[in-house]
Amino acid sequence: MRNLKSIIDSKKLIRLLESHNPLSASIVELTDFDGMWSSSLTDSASMALPDCELHSIQKRLDNIQYIFNVTSKPMIMDVDSGGRMEHLAMNLNAIQRMGISGVIIEDKIGLKQNSLYGKDCQQQQDSIENFSKKLTYAHDVIHNHDFLLICRIESLILGETVQQALYRANAYINSGANGVMIHSVEKDPVMLMEFVDEFRKQHDVPLVVVPTTFNGVHASTFHNAGVNVIIYANHLLRASFNAMTTVANQILKDGMTANIESEVAPVKELLSFIPGNDPK
Repeated sequence: MRNLKSIIDSKKLIRLLESHNPLSASIVELTDFDGMWSSSLTDSASMALPDCELHSIQKRLDNIQYIFNVTSKPMIMDVDSGGRMEHLAMNLNAIQRMGISGVIIEDKIGLKQNSLYGKDCQQQQDSIENFSKKLTYAHDVIHNHDFLLICRIESLILGETVQQALYRANAYINSGANGVMIHSVEKDPVMLMEFVDEFRKQHDVPLVVVPTTFNGVHASTFHNAGVNVIIYANHLLRASFNAMTTVANQILKDGMTANIESEVAPVKELLSFIPGNDPK
């Protein structure tokens, strides 16, 4: 399994797609995506749990082990705020042993709420001093020099300026982060692109974006601006949710399944997709 750092060095821009179970990972394996994103949102939602760090890292790692059984592509893992520093150290050791290429840690505190809510809910950003200490602590337990310790900056989500976000980025890199994710929920990412432009004048570490809301920006635009990693963070689970809901309601409406057969994969196609199901 190649690590993502070497792929970034060779390709400059890579694209990751969320994989919440081995079947979705198998789909990523057969596409031109460079790797996988283990999302706390989709991992939690696939278990019908709220996205508030209730789904434990250990249970998520158990699922990732099954994912790695069916794919050779590398993965970055979303670890939310990282939790208590003592727990983060133990989790990072387990994450490295499993062969995950890196983690993204966000600079928020308190009960985790999904950033896509934006200002619709109360979210609190950690102090630069406290989060920098967490990054230094994390850096000190990382023994793989190719491992990506990426800080996720929530400043633009919470109404701070581009300059404030850049100030945090500088502090976090000085504290041990070797990559930065800048986050935004705006549909028009003017401030985010301003951050990217200014950031690239100062740093050459990997820069990550997650265009869930600003989804009309082409990958080439990010590439030209200096972005290294694009994460499509929740789209396979959202696609399956829509499809399952539609099919379930149509079956109840029609009282039979004949009318939805064109909307679902033939059983033989599903079986043949999974190794070991060939008829003997």
